Amino acid sequence: LALEIGRALNDRTTTLAETIQRINDISGGKQLFSGTVQATDSRIKDGFTIGRIVLQGQGDWTNHSCEIELKNENMLARVDGQLVVTIPELICLLDNDSRQPLTNPISGSGQSISVLICPAPKPFLSETGLRIFGPGYLGLNSAFQPYCTG
Repeated sequence: LALEIGRALNDRTTTLAETIQRINDISGGKQLFSGTVQATDSRIKDGFTIGRIVLQGQGDWTNHSCEIELKNENMLARVDGQLVVTIPELICLLDNDSRQPLTNPISGSGQSISVLICPAPKPFLSETGLRIFGPGYLGLNSAFQPYCTG
């Protein structure tokens, strides 16, 4: 899986949209958003990188916003203030210019990025997995609602 995604990222004969579609086809994922970074905020607390990334939409997402909260990993995403994705699904960030994945907290104001969601690993979808690393881990009182059907 990782090797196939790496090949898709490094294939410069495709457009960004084609690259994203290939990644989604390989992973069973979906694109959530594309935009430019408007604000970032991160700090180290109790050994964790805690923070958020705020995006202003571009292209199909013009006039929309996306906020991603992180605790070492991207934990949840809101679009226009509405909670859309939580762990255990994988919230992945892709630099639209370099087509390289972004790790936290490496993003800067004005950077153009896409937010891709990959399905949660099957063990994380078990009752135990969701109890340990599901929405409750974030203090949310809601059941896990998958964004991806793959």
